[in-house]
Amino acid sequence: MSWFVLLLVPVGAILYLLLPLLRPDREIWDVPEARIESLQEKKRMLVGAVRDIDFEHSIGNLTDEDHLEARERLKADLSGVVVDLKIAEETD
Repeated sequence: MSWFVLLLVPVGAILYLLLPLLRPDREIWDVPEARIESLQEKKRMLVGAVRDIDFEHSIGNLTDEDHLEARERLKADLSGVVVDLKIAEETD
């Protein structure tokens, strides 16, 4: 009988801990919303970085070649983020 109680307590504890994961209304685990916020922040940062390198180029701190290379790389990153953001918003 004591082995039954010793087995029942851990099994009950495990079920209690796993029960929230099995519920269909798991609002605590709303990962898409966090992903959208993360992508929006990344988009804001990349747009700001493009503005910064444009400014640095305009005051002569970047050569034309460096400016073009950095701008193209940032724009490629930005377009990837915009696509990911659009997909994330459609699936939300």
